[in-house]
Amino acid sequence: TVLFEDWLRLSFNGFGTIPVLAVGSFDQDIEARVAIANPSLYVVGREGQELNVMKTLQTFCAAVVHSAIIFFVTLLASPGMDMFGAGDYYTFGSAVYTCLIIKLTYRVAFLTCSH
Repeated sequence: TVLFEDWLRLSFNGFGTIPVLAVGSFDQDIEARVAIANPSLYVVGREGQELNVMKTLQTFCAAVVHSAIIFFVTLLASPGMDMFGAGDYYTFGSAVYTCLIIKLTYRVAFLTCSH
């Protein structure tokens, strides 16, 4: 038995794409003269500050910690779901999935606003 229903697993790409498309549709390029006048805008890319092994490991570790937090918080909330007669396996999986989508949207928003 899987944790998520099939329709939930199939909809992940749709839900995961919405925040990225929103960011991409409002993103704007700057004019060439502005880029030449402000070389500090591209220092992150030139110096490899975002794409390096250490940053990748930090992101991986953060993902593991975040997934553990989501799982265990939802696991602790599981008895409360059972109290209302909705404490089956698929309800637990749906709650984990909902937390996952909220976290994904928050992460995209945080990464967008932090640069």
